[in-house]
Order: sequence, then C-alpha cells, then structure tokens
Amino acid sequence: MLRSAALRIHQFHQCGGARASLRLATRPRAPLLLRSLSSPVDAPLPPPADLSVEQALSTSRIVLDFVRLGVSGRRLDVIANHASQPVQERWTTAMQVLVAAQAHVAAAFGYAATAEGVMAYRQHLAVAARGAGPEKLEELKTYDREVWSEVLMRGFALAPRPMDAATARSFAGKVAAAASDATGALGDSLTADL
Repeated sequence: MLRSAALRIHQFHQCGGARASLRLATRPRAPLLLRSLSSPVDAPLPPPADLSVEQALSTSRIVLDFVRLGVSGRRLDVIANHASQPVQERWTTAMQVLVAAQAHVAAAFGYAATAEGVMAYRQHLAVAARGAGPEKLEELKTYDREVWSEVLMRGFALAPRPMDAATARSFAGKVAAAASDATGALGDSLTADL
C-alpha cells in the first residue's frame, strides 16, 4: 500500500504533475472490499426457542432505553406535538413506535424483525416472566410500567394512573369498543373516563 502511494507521488512529479494525476484519477479503480464487522455465518441462525430471565431483563431494559433515550422517544415527542390529530391516529403511531423498538431489540437477540418475530419475542418474554422469581418478576414489571409511562407522558402528556384489575378490564373493553367505532370519537370517550 505504501509502495503504491510512493510510486504515484514519484510518477506525479516526473510526468508533469497535473497530467499524471489526471491519468491516475481517471483510471478505473477496483471496488473497495468491505470487511465484515462480525464473523461471517455460513447458514442463518435459527430463531431462539426461549429467553432466559437474564435475557428478558436485558431486553426489557434496552426497550426502555430506546423509548427513553433513543429515536423511539424522539418519535413519541413528535406525536405529542401533533395534539390536534385524532387520538386514534396518535395511539396507532405510538404503538408502531413501541413495536419498532421491540423489533430492534428482538432482532439483536435473534428474532426476525417482523410482526411474527416480535410476537415470538413477546411470548418468550411472558414465559420467562412466569419462570422468574418474585424479585426478577418485580423488576420486569417495573421496566414494563416505565416503558408505558414514557409512552403516555412523551406521546400524550398523560401521567399514568394506577387502577385495580376490574377497572382496567372495564377500561380495556371501552378502548376495544371505541376503537371499533368508526366515528373517531375514541379520544373523547376515553379521555372522559381518565
């Protein structure tokens, strides 16, 4: 490499400078060969069959970091700046942001960055949570609450409020009913209940 550079400099000076550099510049170059940043794999890896509790904690923490500190959080801020849009559109966009963050994290752990990959990741996460001890389970729940707090605060400027299981089920039923209503009044009816 150094030898060829020295040869070009020598040719540049001997052949009249600019004319030689023009010839060198117009000569077709071989394409640059890029080195892989990771070891090449002969065959694609199969998707994971499960997540360990430690992997579940790690992925949950990373999703929270994406939502809190990454592009996902900035996208939620944009949603909040469009308060004039119907709540249904903003909610759909916020869920797309959250699923995209989960897809990025899931892909880093070997899942496909598709809807099916995210669903498999979420199923494995639930299985890991069921197998976690009380302390680890509480940590997973804390990460989940913090993710949803970020989504609500940054995307909608709403502080989450605790509700008992019966109230949450009732509210979820209202969300489902209002979402299926084509009138677009989802935000009005749900905001009244909050």
